[in-house]
Amino acid sequence: MRPGRFRGLLLPIFLMFLWGVTGPARAAADLLGVAIHIERSGSGFEFSGRKHDVWISEYGLDLAQWVSPQATLYLEAGYANAAITNDPAGAGRSPSGYYGRLGARYRLPLTAHLGMGFRVVVGYHRLEDASAGSAEILRWWSYAVAWGPRLGFGPAAIEVGAVYRGAGGDQAMTGGSPATRDLRYTFRIDPYADLVFAVNPGGTVAIHVEGGARRSLGLVFGFRFESP
Repeated sequence: MRPGRFRGLLLPIFLMFLWGVTGPARAAADLLGVAIHIERSGSGFEFSGRKHDVWISEYGLDLAQWVSPQATLYLEAGYANAAITNDPAGAGRSPSGYYGRLGARYRLPLTAHLGMGFRVVVGYHRLEDASAGSAEILRWWSYAVAWGPRLGFGPAAIEVGAVYRGAGGDQAMTGGSPATRDLRYTFRIDPYADLVFAVNPGGTVAIHVEGGARRSLGLVFGFRFESP
């Protein structure tokens, strides 16, 4: 993993985010959000140079705070489990554990219906399968930057764009034959689409889809309200 490549993208997005926070359109009252997040994804990870598909299911809770009408800070955390295809080292195992992500979203309005969406996210996973005196432990950090046009009409909005993503960590095997292998998802650009529906004042249902090297489908059921 080469985090320096990711950090080079952070400065322009961070400056745009600060502009949204400190600009003249700052919200008079902060908004808070809570959501249930369900996602299934499949990615081609490299384990010490050998590629295996890793399928991950996530079930979690998202917490968000609007710091301006355009800018949002959010935290995602929950339970995750994984299945690795064609991996003799972890055959018959299904490691599970937790994940967490910190992110920031910024939406730049261009017209009454058209805007641009930007998102930067840093995440961590730790999954383990322990049985018969041995264990498989997966640990990795992930990084992503996404951007794309957003079109909204009435209660619905769609955003389509590109996400630049990478990850790195390790797979540790303990017990009779202990070993550690590097775990890597090479930085690359994949397409994504978000479809969001407002279902009542403050309520939303969102569908997130990614293609390319990382295939995923996610559902988010959220509610937004004013902080006390």
